[in-house]
Amino acid sequence: MTDFYELTRRDSITGEVVPVPATERVAALIEHPQTRELVRSMDPQAFFGLVKEAGINETSDLVLMATPEQQQAIIDFDAWRRDELQLGSVTEWLRVLVQLDDDGFESLVRTLDPQLIATWLREQAAILQWEEDEGVIDAIEGSFISSPDGVYAIIIPDDDQDLAPLIRHVLERLYAIDLAAASHMLETVRWELTSSMVEHLYRTRNARLGDLGFASFEESLEVYAWQEPAAWAKATREKIEAGADTVDVGGLSPIDLQLQVLEAERFSTQPGMFTRALAHLPALEEPETLGPRVDSIMSQFRAVTNRAQAANLSNAGDTWAARTAAESASKYIGIALEMLGDERVAAEALRTVPLSTLHRVGFSATAQLAAQATALTKRGNITLTDEPRSMLSAGDADLFAGLAAARPVRSADSGMPFSSFADIQSAANRLGIVAFTELLLFHGLGVDRSALVELAYDRQRCLNLPESITLRTVTTTLLFAHIDGERASEIDTLAPVSRGRFASVLEQAHADGDPHHFFDNQLREMIAGSRATDSGLDALARSFVSETALWLADELGQTRVPPDVNVATELALISPDYAQG
Repeated sequence: MTDFYELTRRDSITGEVVPVPATERVAALIEHPQTRELVRSMDPQAFFGLVKEAGINETSDLVLMATPEQQQAIIDFDAWRRDELQLGSVTEWLRVLVQLDDDGFESLVRTLDPQLIATWLREQAAILQWEEDEGVIDAIEGSFISSPDGVYAIIIPDDDQDLAPLIRHVLERLYAIDLAAASHMLETVRWELTSSMVEHLYRTRNARLGDLGFASFEESLEVYAWQEPAAWAKATREKIEAGADTVDVGGLSPIDLQLQVLEAERFSTQPGMFTRALAHLPALEEPETLGPRVDSIMSQFRAVTNRAQAANLSNAGDTWAARTAAESASKYIGIALEMLGDERVAAEALRTVPLSTLHRVGFSATAQLAAQATALTKRGNITLTDEPRSMLSAGDADLFAGLAAARPVRSADSGMPFSSFADIQSAANRLGIVAFTELLLFHGLGVDRSALVELAYDRQRCLNLPESITLRTVTTTLLFAHIDGERASEIDTLAPVSRGRFASVLEQAHADGDPHHFFDNQLREMIAGSRATDSGLDALARSFVSETALWLADELGQTRVPPDVNVATELALISPDYAQG
C-alpha cells in the first residue's frame, strides 16, 4: 500500500472526493528524495497502473528505476490483448528499456521471458546466415543489417526501416551480455514457429499474473456464481449471532485505483455499506488486530476485483476496466452486507464471510432481477412491434434493457450499476408493477393480445402508431370505458376512445374536484371487477393504482377540453373520428 502520495482529494467546486491525477502522483514520486527506493518497493500491478495512467512520456525515468520484475510486469499487462501479443507495445517499451545502464539491462534480460525478444525479432525481421543462405540473400531486395558477430543477416522490411536502429541496438546489447546466448536466440528465431513461441509466452505470462491475483477465466467466473440471496442472508445472520469463525487471508495489498474507489465512496454523500462496515471495524477489533484485519479484507478485495475483471473478459492491463471492476465489486459486496442488517452486523460479516461470497450474493441479487425481466419479456405481452419491450414506458424499457446486460445495470442508457439494496428493491418494485399490469390486462381484464396486434396495424380503426401503444395507453382505454359505464366483462373489446368519450371522462374527473382522487377510485373499481384479485398482489395493485392515477391526474388535471390527437394518442387508443368529434 503506497503512503508517499495522496490518492484522493475533495474537489473544491463539487465537494466530491475524486482521484488525484496520475501525473500529479508521478510528480510527487519524482520529487521525493528516495524516488528509486520507493519505486522499487511498489507492487508490480500498482506500478503499472501508475505508469499506464500517467503515460510513457511522463514515467519513462521511473520505468528505468524499476526492478526487472516490475519491468516484466509492464509488458505482461500492456502487451497482450487476450491471447495475442501486441508487437507495437513491445516495441514501445523496448525503446525505453534499451536505455538502461549495463547492469540494469543485463538484469532485465536475465529476468524477461527469454522468448519475448526472440518472438519480437521474428515478427519484425527475417534472420538468415550470410554463408548458408548466400543465394537467398542475393535474391532478396531490401535492407540488411548484420549481427554483431557477423554471422547473421537481419532483413528488415522497407516499411519498417525506423526499427533498424532499435533492432541493431538491442542485438548489440544482447551480444555484449552473452555472445553464445544471443547467437542461440537468433537460431531460435530462424527455426521456431511463432505460434509455439507465443503460446509459451502466454502461459508463462498468465502464471505471473496469477501470482498477482488474476485467475484464469474459468476460475474467475466463481465470483459471479449463483448464491440464493434471501436464504444466504438468513443463514449468515444466524451464523454471526452464533459466533462464526473469522476469515484471515494474507497476501497482496490493493492497488491505487482500488483504494481510490473505496476512498471516494467512503467520503461521498451516500457511502455504500461496504465502506461503512469498514469504518465500523474499530468498534469490533482490538487495536493490535485491527491492522491485520483490514489488510486481510483489502487483500480479498484486490483478489475479488482482479477476478471480476478477468471474468468480464477485460484485458488485465485495461485500467478503465480495472476501475470499473473495483467500483462494481464494492457495490456488490455492499448490497450483500445491506441484506444482513446495520453497520455492526455488516462489519461482523466482513470478519467472518469471504469477500468472494459477498460479491456472489450481491451480484446474484441483480441476476435475480435480470431473470425476472427476461421471463416477463419472453412471455411476449410487453412487446407489440419488432422493438423488444415496445409496450413499456421509456423508463421501464431502459431498466429492462439494463437488466439484459451480461452484468445487469439499472439503466442501459447511463450504464449505472446497482449501488445499494434500495436500488434492488426499487427495480424489483418496477418489475412487479409491470408484471401486475400485464396480468391485469391480459388475464384480469381479458385483453386478447392477437386482437390488440390486429388493432394496432389497422388505421381504419385506430389512429395510434404501433410503436406508441403501451401498457399505459391500453390501461387508459379500458379505464375510460369503465368510467363511461361499461362493465368489466365488456371492457376487453378494446374500443378506441372517441372524442365524446374523452370529453365525458374529463367532465367527470373535474366534477369530482380532485382528478387524482377520481382516477384512483375508478381504477380501484375496475380492478375489483376484474379477475386479477389475488390477495397476494394487493401491494402491487396499490402501487399500480397510485402510479397510474398520479400519471393521469398530472396529464389531464389541467385539461378542460379533449386534447389534440397527437397528445391523446400518448394517453389512450384513439378512434379515427376523434379529430372530427
